[in-house]
Amino acid sequence: MSADLLTSSGSVTSGASLEVRAVHRTFDGESGPVAALAGVSLYVEPASFDAVIGPSGCGKSTLFQILAGLQQPDAGDVLIDGLARRDRLGICAYMPQRDGLLEHLRTVDNVALGLTLQGVGRAAARQRAQELLDRFGLGRFAGAWPWQLSGGMRHRAAFLRTVLLDRAAMLLDEPFGALDGITRGELHTWLLDVWEAVGSTVALITHDVAEAVFLADRVHVMTPRPGRVCATFPIELPRPRTPEMQESAAFAGYEAQLREALREQRA
Repeated sequence: MSADLLTSSGSVTSGASLEVRAVHRTFDGESGPVAALAGVSLYVEPASFDAVIGPSGCGKSTLFQILAGLQQPDAGDVLIDGLARRDRLGICAYMPQRDGLLEHLRTVDNVALGLTLQGVGRAAARQRAQELLDRFGLGRFAGAWPWQLSGGMRHRAAFLRTVLLDRAAMLLDEPFGALDGITRGELHTWLLDVWEAVGSTVALITHDVAEAVFLADRVHVMTPRPGRVCATFPIELPRPRTPEMQESAAFAGYEAQLREALREQRA
């Protein structure tokens, strides 16, 4: 991808390392305090693609909101490129589970929305959004309304909106959970193409073990609530990843390791 697709200055932000050290987070529940995270430590290398898996309610989304600066931990440190930061809001791009497209905006304007909110002129923002849509296969849908897009296309548009913010890291909170298996498979390959072109750091929450293995360089396994990272598994499959790899013995081996790690947490 040419740099000017992402930044007006002609430079693409390189991926940042992400780290949490002994992070705790407790919420007030109806019957008393609820510990969501208890001593989470996690490291994501610059420009890597990492996945986080764990039981429902283990604090994965809370962890990502803390990384994004939407919440602050009760204790522990959050480091971006090795520097402890409390003013993290806006450093990482954050994509929640719902696509969040605005129904009154056409696709190109939805993709450009983050830039316009940051003060980029509408025409310039739309031009950069159109270039990105063209580059990644959505150009002919630029003028479509969100209701005219399939579920997969909506998620592509939402992700390109995240990419266009040109942040050093992107946090994706289970973005494909509501999609059917065929659409998810198509989006996996598309997502990796975009990531390899952009070069930023990506961290992904998923409940799908096969998805984690196919996409990630490393998979971090969390315990039931209160959540902490109990194991990290390197995924040493070659890149670029291809759908055929999912039929290999190596792929099945990684899946088995991760499923066993999750079973151990339920015991």
